[in-house]
Amino acid sequence: MVKDIDQGKIDWLLTQAYTKMRHRQYKGSLALLEGLRVLAPDHPEVYRMLSYTLLQADQPEECLQMVDKYLQYLPSAADDEEIRWIEARARLRLDKTANGAQQGETSD
Repeated sequence: MVKDIDQGKIDWLLTQAYTKMRHRQYKGSLALLEGLRVLAPDHPEVYRMLSYTLLQADQPEECLQMVDKYLQYLPSAADDEEIRWIEARARLRLDKTANGAQQGETSD
């Protein structure tokens, strides 16, 4: 349930966060989204945007946490193709990081 903030303001802040993310201003985008998360903790779009921005900012572990949060608020009949793509990309990045670390350990 959205508290103390109307949908128009949420949409405006999401648009600002998206614009910053598209301009690779990840810190600014994440700051807006984290603020929205406090103001509208049950709004699924906040978590979707957080997951995508964290993926773009190369923070796959945090991205996966937001994917899980988003899926908690997603209606069961909803189309989840986009969030599954984000989740797959984050898992791929984590796997690459883990494989790179293992190869570094074996090359010593």
